[in-house]
Amino acid sequence: ETKEKERKKQLEEEDKRKLNEKQKQEKITKEEEESKEKERKLLKQQEEAEKNYTHAHNLGDLAASCHLGRIAFLQGQYKQAKKYFQKPATLNHAEACDYLAQIYDKEKNSKKALLLYKRAAFLGFAKSKLNLSHFYVSIAESAIHRARSSLSNKLSFYWCYSAAISGYTKACLPLSKMYRYGNGTKKN
Repeated sequence: ETKEKERKKQLEEEDKRKLNEKQKQEKITKEEEESKEKERKLLKQQEEAEKNYTHAHNLGDLAASCHLGRIAFLQGQYKQAKKYFQKPATLNHAEACDYLAQIYDKEKNSKKALLLYKRAAFLGFAKSKLNLSHFYVSIAESAIHRARSSLSNKLSFYWCYSAAISGYTKACLPLSKMYRYGNGTKKN
């Protein structure tokens, strides 16, 4: 009789365990379905937004062009991004100039990159000021002549300092290193 009770108890526990497993699996399945539905909705919204941005871009909206350019840039589609950024950059849209400069920099077209970084920096775009600083650092590191290296370091410091006082916090660490090691300025 005790064996029968134990067996009955084991069967009840096994049934409970199976029920718990089934409930867990149902919950996981339900969560997966909800997640897929959210993903479908998000993709639909993204497609609709991209359609609207494309329409606005075709109507000449510079902000829409920049947005589409940013998306293409982040996806590594630099040729497409370049097309989107071209018109806003010619109309002195600072962010477009910066992104276009980054593309030219990746393509090893230093002259166009430098020109566009400078344009965006003079338009007050702090990120470009820091990018320009990094650009001058790379020139200083590759410079054969000491005088050219010194000038590049000073220009790098100037633009990094300018980015920092513009409120671009990402410029603070490189600026502090320039002060620490005396790159482009006195050691401090």
